[in-house]
Amino acid sequence: MCRADAGKRTSSSRRATGDEQSESVASTVRQKSSASFREYSTHFFVGGAGGLAQKGDRDYILISLPRRCAHIMNESIFPKFDLNSAKSALVVQAHPDDAEIGAGGTIAKLAARGVEINYLTVTDGRAGTHTRTVYPEQLVPIRRAEEQAAMKVLGAKNAYWLDFRDGELEPSISVRGGIMRVIRTLKPEVVITLDPWLPYEAHPDHRHAGMMASEAALLSQWPYIHSEHYSDGLQSTKVQAIAFMITSKPNTFIDVTDTFDKKLSAVKCHWSQFGEDWSNFSQLLRAQAERDAKRAGMSGGLAEALKVLSTAQLHVNQNAEYE
Repeated sequence: MCRADAGKRTSSSRRATGDEQSESVASTVRQKSSASFREYSTHFFVGGAGGLAQKGDRDYILISLPRRCAHIMNESIFPKFDLNSAKSALVVQAHPDDAEIGAGGTIAKLAARGVEINYLTVTDGRAGTHTRTVYPEQLVPIRRAEEQAAMKVLGAKNAYWLDFRDGELEPSISVRGGIMRVIRTLKPEVVITLDPWLPYEAHPDHRHAGMMASEAALLSQWPYIHSEHYSDGLQSTKVQAIAFMITSKPNTFIDVTDTFDKKLSAVKCHWSQFGEDWSNFSQLLRAQAERDAKRAGMSGGLAEALKVLSTAQLHVNQNAEYE
């Protein structure tokens, strides 16, 4: 609640239910979004009864909606970021190959439009093998070379590496600080990373890289967080949005019909990972793209599913899951 008495029903209260309530409240929020936030208060929650109330000269917008409608309200306050309008992007991945698998078609599409795409890989990739015929120290340079080749296919620019040990990544100040240092160096408009909230994701590197990237994207705007960066001449910077790849809660579908072959070529560059089973894996990637296109309502074609949020939506936002 914005104030203790905000939920009390007054003589001027109006209440509705279901879709009627959704549209009524959404319309009011849209109208009032153009006014100063100091003129009214809001209370968002999901489920139960909500409505509108007035007390004195202040309006109280009580938003209590079915989950399917919650995103209508937050889009009025937080306009949805159009990924196609981005001018620069930093891709933060746990391992070489994550970005190509999760968003290769999208990256190729953005790069073809002139978007500056840079990569940051958090681990060294040393554990990416099922056999003991190659030593970790031998695998690291192989995977770096594969990533460089994949980036060239997609049109990405520069590669940055933090070199934490593959399979042992933990959430820490040093990991977050390393990612934030690159963000403050490059000042990307959007960060593309793994969804750390993906259900059933058992690989800790994926969860932790995604979470540290999310924290770094949000916190890079505040100068006293990782203030040690200032000694290197870096300044705080605001990331406009974050796009989560390999997500179960997408709100954005990118048509990658024209860039899917580039995606496959880029993934295939990681021969140390997929060489022996490339036929099956490439079929799996195509099947997923077909499913995502169907979810997007596309008539044929191929798509990649992303969860795109503004960085403002990454903090004290109960409805982020539904946006």
